[in-house]
Amino acid sequence: MTVNIITHKGIKYTHEQLLETMKKKGVKLKISDYCWFFKRKSLPAGTYIFTDRERLDQWQLKACGRIYRALSKYPEYYRLYNNPAQILSKYGMLRQLFHANINPFNCYTVTERAAPVRYPVFLKTEYEHKRPISGLLENQSQLNDAIQALSKKNFPLDGVIITEYFSKPFKADVFRRLSSYVIGQNISFAGAVHEKSWCVKYGQHSLVGDAEYQEERHMIETNYRSEEIKEAISLLNIDYGRVDYNVVDGKIAIYEINTNPHVPLYKSNNPNPIRNANNKMIFDNYIQNLVQTDYSPNKVIMPKLSVKLNRPLARL
Repeated sequence: MTVNIITHKGIKYTHEQLLETMKKKGVKLKISDYCWFFKRKSLPAGTYIFTDRERLDQWQLKACGRIYRALSKYPEYYRLYNNPAQILSKYGMLRQLFHANINPFNCYTVTERAAPVRYPVFLKTEYEHKRPISGLLENQSQLNDAIQALSKKNFPLDGVIITEYFSKPFKADVFRRLSSYVIGQNISFAGAVHEKSWCVKYGQHSLVGDAEYQEERHMIETNYRSEEIKEAISLLNIDYGRVDYNVVDGKIAIYEINTNPHVPLYKSNNPNPIRNANNKMIFDNYIQNLVQTDYSPNKVIMPKLSVKLNRPLARL
C-alpha cells in the first residue's frame, strides 16, 4: 500500500529525497500537508505518520486528535504513528524528561519568571528547529538582559524557553551531538555530529579522525543507548522522529526530539572513508525500519470519516 507522511506546506523537503529509494523497496511513499489532510472525507488505507508537531497550533492539534481517534477505530485499514494531540511541546518534553530523572537539566518558560537552578542557560523557541536565539548566559543578570533585548525587538516571549546548558567539549574545542532514529518500536543509531561550537547543529568535516569514526561504527552496531531512548519515547508517546542527545560523564542528556527529521539520501561525500561507510549503514538501517511500517490491509473498502472540524478550512 502506501506510507503517508503528513507535514506542513513548504516542509516536505525533509523526506522527499526518499521517494525513489522507497519505490525501489516496493513501497510507495507519499508526502502530504495538513491542509490536504484536514479536507479529506475519507482516507486510503495504509500507514500514516504525523510529523512536525511543533508547528501545529492548538486548533490543528485538536483536529489531528479527532481524526487520529477516528482512524484508530479501524486498525484493519490504518497503521498510525505519532498522535500529535498526545505529543507534548518542546518545553513539555524537556520538563517531563527532567521530572522522570532521565534528563539531568531543567527548562523554564520565559513567562513563568522562574529563576534557573543552574547556569549557564540559553534561550530557544518552542516552535522551530533552528539554533538558539541567545548565546550561553552565565547568570541571572545576563538572562534578564537577553530577555529584555528580545522584548525591545518586539520578539514574542510566549513560546521562548530557558534551558539549562548540560554538555562539555568532546575533545579540546570540539563538541559532539549524538542522534537516534525512532520508527515505531525500532530504534537505530543516527550518527555523531561534531562542531567547534557549544551548540552542535549541522556538523563540520575533518574535526575528528579514524578513531572517532571507529567509535561511531561501534555505536551503530550496538545501537548505542537504545534502551534509554526507548524509555524516553515511551514516556513522551512518540512513535516517529529523531532523538538528539549527548552523553556527559556517562549520563544521557536528551536535547530535542524532532518529529519531522530531515533524512537526506546517502552520499559518499565525506573525506573519511570510514565515515562514509558509517553513513551508509545509518541510512540503510533507517530505510529498513521505514519499509517495515508499510501496511497492506486485507480489506479494500475504506470507511468514511465523520469528524467535525469547527474552524473554516480556508483559514488553514
